[in-house]
Amino acid sequence: MAARERDVRAGDADRDEVMGLLADAFAQGRLDFEDLQHRQDLAARARMMGELQSLVRDLPRTRDDDLVLVAGLARQRRDGPWSVPSRVVVAAAAADVRLDFRNAVCPHRLVEVVVRPGLGRVVLVVPSDWGVRVGEVRTGWGSLRNDHRPDPRGDRPVLVVRGSLGVGRLVVRRPRRFGR
Repeated sequence: MAARERDVRAGDADRDEVMGLLADAFAQGRLDFEDLQHRQDLAARARMMGELQSLVRDLPRTRDDDLVLVAGLARQRRDGPWSVPSRVVVAAAAADVRLDFRNAVCPHRLVEVVVRPGLGRVVLVVPSDWGVRVGEVRTGWGSLRNDHRPDPRGDRPVLVVRGSLGVGRLVVRRPRRFGR
């Protein structure tokens, strides 16, 4: 960033962009929850672009098409009709994240789902004709429940789930007959 740009006043959109980059870094395990909160507090109060840049200087950017969901203390969810990107990153620091794929539009054969539950729970509701592979998930102190088969029917999508559960929980299940 040029010296002039550092001295330019930051706007709400600039602060929001940095908040998103910080959330991405947390979801990837590059920041712990305490560091995320500290940096987000500083970003919310930042007045100049240089202040914002200093908060993300040591972090790589994620791919533009990634969906990143971070549930710090508030629940996050995707349900109803939504478009599934080729990569989904989910972090549940102290709350739950629910991804419901029943009505999702998925143009990809393979979808990478990176999970980092922390203290929270990640729930994936996956249609019964999709495949789900959880072989690359490290459980640690956390727990994993997978009610799904690894291979899809026909040319339906496959979710390849990776990550580390910490003390959190990952639940992969089929849709229930009635309700959620």
